[in-house]
Amino acid sequence: MDIKTIEREAVSSAVIDFGIFNSEKNDYYIKGFLTGALWRINSVWHEPFEHPADGQYLTILRQGDQILSEIAPWKDGKYHGKVHSQISSKGYEVIKYADVCDLIPEMKGIDLNMSDRSAESDSNGKEKMVEKKIHRILICQINEEVNLNETLLNQGFDSLDVVEICMKIENEFDTSFDFNWVNDETTGSEIINYVNQTLANK
Repeated sequence: MDIKTIEREAVSSAVIDFGIFNSEKNDYYIKGFLTGALWRINSVWHEPFEHPADGQYLTILRQGDQILSEIAPWKDGKYHGKVHSQISSKGYEVIKYADVCDLIPEMKGIDLNMSDRSAESDSNGKEKMVEKKIHRILICQINEEVNLNETLLNQGFDSLDVVEICMKIENEFDTSFDFNWVNDETTGSEIINYVNQTLANK
């Protein structure tokens, strides 16, 4: 994404989303939009010397003119990915890393009934949005991709993770759920189906 694309979206947002036709106000809005967008893009990327907590991070490496990327494990503040053992011998250099969760779109607070989002205004659209939100919660819990059809246990979740996931889902939807049946043998799809059914009956 380049600056021109962000500026074009800023104009579209000002005029279409907020009805700002005043050129003077438009300029301020566009500058704010652009500044926020650039901050968001740049803030998720960190220098290797910042020593992240143990986990999986999207890592950018360079070897000469070649740029490589991988979702790699970091341990004790250091990269431990595929070419870890070749960092010195083959000239690999870690350039940046980003927490996977910071790269996933934030879903909380989105109004599912906005008139200009017709695809989300029907029940199917709302169910898809619920799936995206819960999928994001699961990914962020273990900081790696999650198969919704696999049991939580098979993907590295433990009983404490399950408790925290349930609490995060209740916070996300500002609703209490009966999660007594959920355990590490449950799949993400089963949780999503239950939440959708519960919300539909409210």
